[in-house]
Amino acid sequence: MPGLPIPNIDFRKLVKRDDLIIDNFIARLHHQWTFLFLVVGVIFIFGENYLDGQAIVCSDADSYSQKFCWLHGTSYVSDKLMHKLSNTSYSGRHFDCSTNSKGLPEDHRLTAYYIWLPFLLLISIMFTKIPRTLWKEMLEGGVLKSILIRSRRDEELDVKKAVMVYDKLKNSNGLFFFTIKSILVEIANIVAVILSMSIFNHALGGKFWSYGSDTTDYLQSDKAVNNPMCEVFPTVVSCTVHKIGINNDIETHNTVCLLSNNLFNMYYFLILWYWFIILLAISIVALLYRIFVSMGIPSLYMKQQKAYFGTKTSWYEYPVHILLRQNMDSHEFYEFCHGLAYHPWDRFSEEREFVLTDIKSDPEIQDVNQEAQP
Repeated sequence: MPGLPIPNIDFRKLVKRDDLIIDNFIARLHHQWTFLFLVVGVIFIFGENYLDGQAIVCSDADSYSQKFCWLHGTSYVSDKLMHKLSNTSYSGRHFDCSTNSKGLPEDHRLTAYYIWLPFLLLISIMFTKIPRTLWKEMLEGGVLKSILIRSRRDEELDVKKAVMVYDKLKNSNGLFFFTIKSILVEIANIVAVILSMSIFNHALGGKFWSYGSDTTDYLQSDKAVNNPMCEVFPTVVSCTVHKIGINNDIETHNTVCLLSNNLFNMYYFLILWYWFIILLAISIVALLYRIFVSMGIPSLYMKQQKAYFGTKTSWYEYPVHILLRQNMDSHEFYEFCHGLAYHPWDRFSEEREFVLTDIKSDPEIQDVNQEAQP
């Protein structure tokens, strides 16, 4: 009996670092650090929800009642019962939730979202990785690899070939399209963060967009205002359980439950909110700076280019220079800049024919122009 075909999947590629740095620091904040924060949330929240066995504990409730409250959600504790409980030893920092701030009925179920949080985080991870995957597999086009050619003997950068390939890419608009596509990826990263925040905002009753700012205002205020963390992630809740009695009548039973997982959730999503806001601010500022550079506004950029290359370079070359500098040591980058400062035909005139022939026959950099085109 023939065996079943098993795909040959190398899982080491999932954690293996790239041979070359092909994106900037802000892009790595998106697909590395955001990915890390989200994975931590998935592990902890999934473990607490489905592996702990004590995700919800209800007072005077059998296993059916606890399962019912877990699957169908709970509501805030009523104002009357909250007042009684707050005067007991159960009162504490996260015990000041309001019940009826929106005029909802006391048995309105508000907290069924927590069973979906790990899956929403997985969707957010997918949004985070899509721009990076598109850039790595399709849009980057092997431009950096074609420039950073290293000799097989001593793994040193072949500066002559690097200058020649760079000049060829520039003349064929390969560098221009490289930078345009990198800008599109930056925009996609911003959109991914906004989509993630929108998903969480929808799941958390429209309170995630202002979750961090509301919490900051609450912690800094001396007024008797509601705790935003406890309103979004209550730890003490009320649950009304419906059962069928002996005479086929509907019987209702109300119980108080503890959602201890929400103590982690309220602080995790607070940190995640701040991270998203900071990441959005950095990404938008970087994108605006890129636009200003394309208009030739920052004089600092022009001075930098003249210091490195001895002449003015095009705005779309600046992102390429940053990535090349990160993939070269200081000596290699100096030699590369010096080569670009003078036309390669002048600097390597005696080796012109050799270099041109070598480039055309080298399989590593064949069809560079075709790969770089959109």
